[in-house]
Amino acid sequence: EIFSKIVSFSVLQNIPDPRETIEEVFRTCKRPSLILLTALRKIITIESLVNWTRKEAEKLKVVAEIRQLSLGIEDIGIKCEVGALDVS
Repeated sequence: EIFSKIVSFSVLQNIPDPRETIEEVFRTCKRPSLILLTALRKIITIESLVNWTRKEAEKLKVVAEIRQLSLGIEDIGIKCEVGALDVS
Protein backbone atom coordinates (compact mmCIF):
# COMPACT_ATOMS: atom_id res chain seq x y z
CA GLU A 1 0.00 0.00 0.00
CA ILE A 2 2.54 2.53 -1.20
CA PHE A 3 1.27 4.21 -4.37
CA SER A 4 -2.03 5.94 -5.07
CA LYS A 5 -1.32 6.35 -8.81
CA ILE A 6 0.48 3.84 -11.01
CA VAL A 7 1.16 4.30 -14.73
CA SER A 8 2.55 1.63 -17.02
CA PHE A 9 2.72 3.02 -20.55
CA SER A 10 3.56 0.38 -23.17
CA VAL A 11 5.75 -1.63 -20.81
CA LEU A 12 3.79 -4.86 -20.36
CA GLN A 13 4.56 -6.24 -23.81
CA ASN A 14 8.29 -6.10 -22.99
CA ILE A 15 8.06 -8.18 -19.81
CA PRO A 16 8.32 -12.01 -19.88
CA ASP A 17 5.18 -12.47 -17.73
CA PRO A 18 2.92 -9.39 -17.68
CA ARG A 19 0.61 -11.08 -15.18
CA GLU A 20 3.35 -10.94 -12.55
CA THR A 21 3.71 -7.21 -13.16
CA ILE A 22 -0.04 -6.68 -12.76
CA GLU A 23 0.10 -8.64 -9.49
CA GLU A 24 2.89 -6.33 -8.29
CA VAL A 25 0.92 -3.24 -9.32
CA PHE A 26 -2.03 -4.38 -7.23
CA ARG A 27 0.20 -5.41 -4.32
CA THR A 28 1.86 -2.00 -4.12
CA CYS A 29 -1.17 0.25 -4.63
CA LYS A 30 -3.23 1.88 -1.92
CA ARG A 31 -6.97 1.40 -1.74
CA PRO A 32 -8.38 3.26 -3.67
CA SER A 33 -5.85 3.95 -6.41
CA LEU A 34 -5.76 5.04 -10.00
CA ILE A 35 -3.96 2.54 -12.24
CA LEU A 36 -3.29 3.14 -15.94
CA LEU A 37 -2.01 0.16 -17.93
CA THR A 38 -1.35 0.22 -21.65
CA ALA A 39 0.14 -2.33 -24.01
CA LEU A 40 0.71 -2.76 -27.73
CA ARG A 41 -2.33 -4.57 -29.10
CA LYS A 42 -0.21 -6.52 -31.57
CA ILE A 43 1.39 -8.34 -28.64
CA ILE A 44 -1.15 -8.27 -25.79
CA THR A 45 -4.85 -8.28 -26.55
CA ILE A 46 -7.21 -5.97 -24.74
CA GLU A 47 -9.13 -9.04 -23.59
CA SER A 48 -6.00 -10.50 -21.96
CA LEU A 49 -5.18 -7.24 -20.20
CA VAL A 50 -8.74 -6.92 -18.89
CA ASN A 51 -8.88 -10.57 -17.78
CA TRP A 52 -5.54 -10.41 -15.94
CA THR A 53 -6.64 -7.22 -14.19
CA ARG A 54 -10.03 -8.64 -13.18
CA LYS A 55 -8.48 -11.85 -11.86
CA GLU A 56 -6.00 -9.93 -9.72
CA ALA A 57 -8.74 -7.67 -8.36
CA GLU A 58 -10.90 -10.70 -7.50
CA LYS A 59 -7.96 -12.44 -5.82
CA LEU A 60 -7.39 -9.41 -3.60
CA LYS A 61 -11.13 -8.83 -3.15
CA VAL A 62 -10.95 -5.24 -4.41
CA VAL A 63 -13.24 -3.46 -6.83
CA ALA A 64 -11.67 -2.65 -10.19
CA GLU A 65 -13.42 -0.31 -12.59
CA ILE A 66 -11.95 -1.13 -15.98
CA ARG A 67 -12.28 1.32 -18.85
CA GLN A 68 -11.01 0.87 -22.36
CA LEU A 69 -9.71 4.02 -23.99
CA SER A 70 -8.95 4.29 -27.66
CA LEU A 71 -6.69 7.21 -28.36
CA GLY A 72 -5.15 8.29 -31.60
CA ILE A 73 -1.95 10.22 -31.99
CA GLU A 74 -3.95 13.42 -32.50
CA ASP A 75 -5.67 12.84 -29.14
CA ILE A 76 -2.37 13.26 -27.31
CA GLY A 77 -1.41 16.45 -29.13
CA ILE A 78 0.56 15.25 -32.15
CA LYS A 79 -0.72 16.55 -35.46
CA CYS A 80 -0.35 14.23 -38.44
CA GLU A 81 -0.56 15.50 -41.99
CA VAL A 82 -0.16 13.75 -45.29
CA GLY A 83 1.81 15.74 -47.83
CA ALA A 84 4.84 15.95 -50.03
CA LEU A 85 8.25 16.32 -48.50
CA ASP A 86 10.51 18.79 -50.25
CA VAL A 87 14.09 17.55 -49.93
CA SER A 88 15.74 19.98 -52.36
